[in-house]
Amino acid sequence: MNKIFPAVAILAVHGMAANEAISRECNVTTKSAPQAIISCIKELDRRSVGAAPLPYNVPIGTIVAYAGSIEAPGAKEILKAQGWIPCDGDDAPADKYPELCRAIGSFYGKSTITDHCKLPNLQGQFLRGLDSSGAIDPKRLLGSPQSFATALPNKEFAISESGKHSHDLPKKAFWSGGTGPSGFLLDVKSGFIPGEGIGESGNHSHVIRGGGDEETRPVNVAVNFLIRAK
Repeated sequence: MNKIFPAVAILAVHGMAANEAISRECNVTTKSAPQAIISCIKELDRRSVGAAPLPYNVPIGTIVAYAGSIEAPGAKEILKAQGWIPCDGDDAPADKYPELCRAIGSFYGKSTITDHCKLPNLQGQFLRGLDSSGAIDPKRLLGSPQSFATALPNKEFAISESGKHSHDLPKKAFWSGGTGPSGFLLDVKSGFIPGEGIGESGNHSHVIRGGGDEETRPVNVAVNFLIRAK
């Protein structure tokens, strides 16, 4: 036997966005008969079968990863009809998308067109949760971009050979007569003192100038980011 729940409880489980959509589409309130609200929700679900789903419980401004192409003929128009537009940094008219423009404001840039808002441009971008506590990613603002950075590795790098090597010292660095300081013999022909080894403890450094890729990135898959506009 099916239970009949109070209308207030039925609306509460769907959230504020759902309350507004259900009330608007079905002309019901928290004082309406519970069965009327249930019938409304079933009707909304029925309409969505085989057609564009009604995202009445998805907040406007929600960003999702979309696996389909948005460049195919008519793809963007179909998505717009479903309430979604690409996160491509375009300017959205505030009269057409008032709730969206109120939600994102100028967090993702200021539009140069009057009465428009700037959409997030997530092409080629990763998303990162805003750290309001400042414990992990401090001093960030909503919508602020972050350039690349490289931290020190947790584990030290090692070179394949030790630092033991030798240098030939210029002749002019020593007295030019017969025998050099400390018993080094001058090689008059070459103008250098024969190499004196520097042990493995000799301090020196290496600079890596070659190799590498164009960027540092994790393994990833390309998708299209969409934002709910209506």
